[in-house]
Amino acid sequence: MVLNEADVENVITLVAELSDRIARPSSTISSEDYPTRDRLNRLKIDHSHDAYTNRCFETEKSVDFSASVLPDFIEEISGFSVNEPFGRWTDSDIARIIFKNPLPLRFHLCIELNAHALNINQPILVVVGGSASILMPTGFDTKPYSLDIECKFHGRMIEFFIPHAISPKHLKIGEDGRRLGIGIRKLRIKKKPPANRLMKWILRMKLKFFR
Repeated sequence: MVLNEADVENVITLVAELSDRIARPSSTISSEDYPTRDRLNRLKIDHSHDAYTNRCFETEKSVDFSASVLPDFIEEISGFSVNEPFGRWTDSDIARIIFKNPLPLRFHLCIELNAHALNINQPILVVVGGSASILMPTGFDTKPYSLDIECKFHGRMIEFFIPHAISPKHLKIGEDGRRLGIGIRKLRIKKKPPANRLMKWILRMKLKFFR
């Protein structure tokens, strides 16, 4: 998969138009053992306000991808390779993180990552809750990146679309046959206050400052 600027804009538009979709995750479980209907139902969530109030992340959540066991608030990951001392490489065109509970509508997504080969300075599409954002990793060294996410609905999945998943073996720079994209060390989700609360806080600070 190769994404140019036009492709990125088209995908962002498509995500906006299909913001009420229920996405189907990749699964290592065969269809015989895990029926398609059940796989789809795993991402369906109660759209009532009370359910979201009780189940959404209320505090900061962090994921260390170098750990062999991921936190219990993560239900499943796909498109990632095994853990290594630095973190985990993505090894597919799409990498997914599926959470057990809905994500907030507004949150900061902070990621420590690096890019492999052709993905340096290329747009990594990040899709969550019917919204699409762009990450642009600038080098092979691990660096922190941050996105302000404004979802259209409470989703449970973060998707990373990798433009140039390719193996070191294919590039003739090593024997590793995995189709590497980006390497993620840590991921942090920090819930943002609702917009009206934020505006009230800003107004209160302005009034306090000008007294």
